[in-house]
Amino acid sequence: AFFMDEVGFDPAKTSDKIKLNTWQGWPMKPTKGNCDSILGHIRFLCSREPNVDEVFSFVLRYLAYPLQNPGAKLASAMIFHGDQGSGKSLVFDNVMSKIYGDAFKKISQRRIENQFTDWARNRLLVVIEEISASSDIWHIKGEFKDMVTSDTFDINDKNEKWVEQRNMINFILLSNEQMPIPLEKGDRRHLVVHTPPEPSLD
Repeated sequence: AFFMDEVGFDPAKTSDKIKLNTWQGWPMKPTKGNCDSILGHIRFLCSREPNVDEVFSFVLRYLAYPLQNPGAKLASAMIFHGDQGSGKSLVFDNVMSKIYGDAFKKISQRRIENQFTDWARNRLLVVIEEISASSDIWHIKGEFKDMVTSDTFDINDKNEKWVEQRNMINFILLSNEQMPIPLEKGDRRHLVVHTPPEPSLD
């Protein structure tokens, strides 16, 4: 038998308090194969940047490190913004979501503006779609900064008491806006990638 405080989500397996770990590992197992099409699409998303090699390398490392080190929290977020049709969500919808399984969550901006944060429970990768620099996102920019950098995360579920959990969430923001989120000068918590237009079939 276990006490309730001995049951928890601990992908890094670093907590001495947790006796029953609800983390069951990645749902997909690596196999030999060719992933050139995936890598090619990620590079395409970065191709508008003048330092494309550096940006491409950062994106790959950002995606790879938490998979190699389950539970790793990166103190930064990635923002992909640009015209519709470039396939910004393709890699996350069709690849990362399958690798992460239940530890992946896709939400809209409206969810992070809401007081309830049940979407964050037991998540490792969260993709926020349709980000735009509305008055609401300006209002909560400090709170979102804490989501990106804080060691803990408060889970506020409707009709339940607040629960504090270790923050293991890495964030990726997707937007069709030219200015998706307000950033301060010198901000070092975000990689911003301006994606290219939809590729021509000609």
